Amino acid sequence: METTAQGQDIAAVTTSSIAISKSQRCKGVHAEEQVRQIYRKLAHAWGPQHWWPADTAFEVIVGAILTQNASWTNVERAIANLRSADV
Repeated sequence: METTAQGQDIAAVTTSSIAISKSQRCKGVHAEEQVRQIYRKLAHAWGPQHWWPADTAFEVIVGAILTQNASWTNVERAIANLRSADV
């Protein structure tokens, strides 16, 4: 059985996190709020992931944009060049 950082069963956390009850939908919980609820539950269960290799928010943004049309190797080079130029 695979578990989260907090030792919870992954399948149970994922299923309970994604399930939004009919009563919640009827109470006017909009799609955006449903997504936020799911995100909060998953973030609580899994904790910080630290999966994006960046030192600043600017690098995350630049990397996210560049990866759409460039290989990761070239993205890393571009970010290194921006660091060297103090951008």
